Amino acid sequence: QDVGAPLDDARIALAWVQALMADGQSDKALALMDKAFAMAPDNHTIALLRAQLLAESGKTKDAIAALDGLAAGADAEQIALLQAQLLLQDNQAERAAANLTKLREKRPADKKVALLLVVALARSDKIAQAERLADQVVADKLAVPMELAEVWLQAQQLPKAIAVLEKEAAVEKPEARTAATLAVMYVMAGRKADALALRDRVAKVLGPQA
Repeated sequence: QDVGAPLDDARIALAWVQALMADGQSDKALALMDKAFAMAPDNHTIALLRAQLLAESGKTKDAIAALDGLAAGADAEQIALLQAQLLLQDNQAERAAANLTKLREKRPADKKVALLLVVALARSDKIAQAERLADQVVADKLAVPMELAEVWLQAQQLPKAIAVLEKEAAVEKPEARTAATLAVMYVMAGRKADALALRDRVAKVLGPQA
């Protein structure tokens, strides 16, 4: 501050923001990035730092808008993924699904992209497409059933999350974590009797873990 460091230098802007954030001065950090961006609107690094700081500050819509102009460059795919996550937070599921569909074409083996797309499709009321993608994710061994159940839960599809774990818990000796998670989901769905029945069944094979 005392030497009037040039804010249009991304390295200085980053160091200054990190210092402010570490000192708990998030509002000042955001104000600093706004100033740096005004001084160097074409500096990609500064623009991205500002967008990330907006997101961390809970200003989701502003962060989404800030990322709109950063679609080009070597980190374009990472930016697209970040924006898709923010779009889901902002209940813009259809736009998130469109972005993630394009991204999945480029990164078909990316688990995070695939699972986020399942959520986005489900929240866009494209349940059939979400189910087909979920089946494909499992077939390609990109995700295990527990991860898929968590995804269905994020997609606000509790019955589908339960169905995934019921298949896993149907074996003679289910994993303790699977059984426990399924029991919690039963309770969430108002099926306490099923949760207790599951506990009684697995108690015979899991012992104290039950």
